Amino acid sequence: GFWTKQNCLDNAIRVPLMIRDTRFGTGSSHAPTELLDIFPTLVDLTGNEMPSDTQRLEGKSLRPIMDGSAEFVKPLARSFWVQ
Repeated sequence: GFWTKQNCLDNAIRVPLMIRDTRFGTGSSHAPTELLDIFPTLVDLTGNEMPSDTQRLEGKSLRPIMDGSAEFVKPLARSFWVQ
């Protein structure tokens, strides 16, 4: 079943994500995001620069979604399972 999430069905790959920053109002989004986006988002929200050794990081900051300047930051979210 879905217990070990060893498949790529929609119910197995979705993960709830909640980020709260008091500078932005409350809201929700159905924009595609990945867990890779958490680190760049936290770096951006804290006003820091991304470390130079993370230039190949594929994650994107979700701040534009949070502040309302963008509806999404990437067109899709990828997921795969290596057997």
